[in-house]
Amino acid sequence: MPRAPRHLLWYLIAIFVAFGALGGAAAYRAHLARRPPPPPPEPPKFYSPLTGELTTEELTKRRPVAVMIDNHPDARPQSGLDQAGLVYEVLAEGGITRYFAVYLDQAVPEVGPVRSARDYFLDLAMELDALYVHCGQSPQAEEEIPAFNINDINLEFNVPARFSWRASDRQSPHNLYTSYERTMGAAAEKKYRTTTSGQPRELFKRDPALAPTGAAATEVTIPYPKGYEGYVVSWKHDPATGLYSRFVKGRPYLDKPTGRQLTTPNIIVQYVRSEAIPKDPKLRINVYFVGEGRAQLFVKGVAIEAKWKKASREAPTVFTDAQGHPLVLVPGQTWIEVVPLETKVDTK
Repeated sequence: MPRAPRHLLWYLIAIFVAFGALGGAAAYRAHLARRPPPPPPEPPKFYSPLTGELTTEELTKRRPVAVMIDNHPDARPQSGLDQAGLVYEVLAEGGITRYFAVYLDQAVPEVGPVRSARDYFLDLAMELDALYVHCGQSPQAEEEIPAFNINDINLEFNVPARFSWRASDRQSPHNLYTSYERTMGAAAEKKYRTTTSGQPRELFKRDPALAPTGAAATEVTIPYPKGYEGYVVSWKHDPATGLYSRFVKGRPYLDKPTGRQLTTPNIIVQYVRSEAIPKDPKLRINVYFVGEGRAQLFVKGVAIEAKWKKASREAPTVFTDAQGHPLVLVPGQTWIEVVPLETKVDTK
């Protein structure tokens, strides 16, 4: 039998390979059809720069709102401290402390009583890029608010009365309240910016699985200096919830609208220099947030030695551990108790 020409053999081999490839491709397509489609990519997650808790992209771009809250005994219980992302407690004149409560994620319906500004609170408002809500101010703050271009909302003088209200169950001056919605209305009236001017700044690193090591601190007591005996603060840790409950002079410290005791997972004690203003007729004081010094973090029933540093009045305060690493907190609210250098905080 004559042999097939060589070119015919190659032709037949090519046909065979082509059909094999087509069949393999068909089999592969059938395999893909039977395989479930890959899951869609997870949407990006956004965390509050104030608390480290899960939130929305829109809320991360809000500008913080800082409210000066009264802590005179006649102002208690206050409204809205439980919904603040960050609360500073700082000495004021007259043997009292005052709160600087910062809001971002919560549209709080009632905040107050609102009281007057002091110049050293401007350092906090500037570093947080916050709208600063108050009612009146000291002469020092009155001079420095325009000098530093603070976007302040003075409920007593520079915005219409509709942006606040007086409660009938309290005596003036301890009865002035506002809300997040009314604050935003006042900001619009003043043509203030209500979103961040850049990338939101994360205040602290957060770790929900934080396992701190250090001395036990299931009870923390802050004895303020002479003249402030009515403001002895203590916090007691509950290992079941991971929260510290707040007491003043041994009594549970409550939120007015809910009647519940105030709690927080994170407490920072910041030791700063403070002194009386010479010849001030109202015996006002200076509190120095610029500089550096000692701090302590209380979290999960443990005390952690820390440090703070603030380069200028506008610069952020940076908290680190004793080794200089960024301080790590758990997600949630943070209270910063600002105390004089000589304060002896008691822990158990």
